[in-house]
Amino acid sequence: MKYLQNVFQGRSFLDCKDYTPAEISYLIDFALHLKELKKEHIPHEYLKGKNIALLFEKASTMTRSAFVVACNDLGAHPEYLGASEIHLGKKESVKDTAKVLGSMYDGIEYRGFAQEDVEELAKYSGVPVWNGLTDKWHPTQMLADFMTMKEKFGHLKGLTLAYVGDGRDNVADSLLVCGSMLGVNVHIVTPKPLFTHPDVQKIAQNFAQDSGSKNLITDDIAQGVKGANVVYTDVWVSMGENDWSERIKLLKPYTVTMKMMQMTGTPDDQLIFMHCLPAFHDRTTQVGEEIYEKYGLNEMEVTDEVFNSKYAWQFTEAENRLHSIKAVMAATLGNLFIPIACGGGGILVIVKDGHLRGVAGVIDKDFSATKMAEDINADGLVILTTVDHAFLNYGKENQQAIGKIKVEQLKQYLAAGYFAAGSMKPKIEAAIEFVEKTGNLAIITSLSNANKLADGVGTIIYN
Repeated sequence: MKYLQNVFQGRSFLDCKDYTPAEISYLIDFALHLKELKKEHIPHEYLKGKNIALLFEKASTMTRSAFVVACNDLGAHPEYLGASEIHLGKKESVKDTAKVLGSMYDGIEYRGFAQEDVEELAKYSGVPVWNGLTDKWHPTQMLADFMTMKEKFGHLKGLTLAYVGDGRDNVADSLLVCGSMLGVNVHIVTPKPLFTHPDVQKIAQNFAQDSGSKNLITDDIAQGVKGANVVYTDVWVSMGENDWSERIKLLKPYTVTMKMMQMTGTPDDQLIFMHCLPAFHDRTTQVGEEIYEKYGLNEMEVTDEVFNSKYAWQFTEAENRLHSIKAVMAATLGNLFIPIACGGGGILVIVKDGHLRGVAGVIDKDFSATKMAEDINADGLVILTTVDHAFLNYGKENQQAIGKIKVEQLKQYLAAGYFAAGSMKPKIEAAIEFVEKTGNLAIITSLSNANKLADGVGTIIYN
């Protein structure tokens, strides 16, 4: 929207900590909204006519599918550029590639290895860049994960997520930081040699101090999963790594089993299993069969029993990659009207140490309504309040109701100070703005008069 640019517009999404907790929460709620729109077959082509580059140094079924379908649903045109089709950092520097792609595309997705590469793309492309995965962070996965938890439980703050597996991988790091932002207690349950890096722990702790998250990093399985609402795991060896023997030796005791799920002590209706996929839960894949032949394992990070149990939410989680990716793309590129909070009318905001907390901006609701009415070419603007009319000298013995009035006369009254600041004055200013810009009527009256507008009630402002 040209008058009220939203707080996301034009921003890249490289890792969760670059956004505020309130902004991450908004994207999760927006994703749930978009999921409902798709379910009800309601079009939402917020990126119609946009061209999106999808850069994949690392192959992926789910991330590619989610971004392609997200682009299609939003009305954009995706172009897939795989590892064999791009020269990123090989024949052409990341900086030069960023400048070229930024001149042709409206947005860029990157899934690859180095976090520095996606950051350089964002720095030099001039368009929003979305991190589909790097060795350091996996932010789009986080939106889907916490969206899934909110979909199941209805809230996030106070829930406990136990991540069981390699405590140093990008998913574990991202869960610890993002969970700490959102007030989720995150337990990293992993062998001591795989404990989360201290720098990531420090980032998470800083967020936890504000959100109230109670985090834990432990090699004690019983302690780590106790009280968990979510037991989460990931593959033991990430793409590009080859230390299978050492990882299997370290992590075999940490396979998620039905016994481990029961060790949480959490009632069944308050407990789910999640996995970012793909998962090695049986021998039906080529890699699964190779692992069996070499190490004698039928399953690794999770048993087939848990994977296909009543606790399993990993396929809802996978679907939610689509909706959450759609949310961040639309929010950062769609130029949508996204007020985080509106002032006035008794709407509460949090003030701490003289600053607003938990909101990205406070927007005048009367002015916002006017700008929206202008942008949709509304035939009229009705501002409903607690009184039947706007008044001159309101609350005084000589107060006078205003009926039908020309905008120029109303401007004179406004300049003379007849309207109280913070009360009727913003409504008068909004009505004048709308009438002058559109030439259409504006009406100020009470909510109880809303069904009587055709009768000429209220203060009617016209050119």
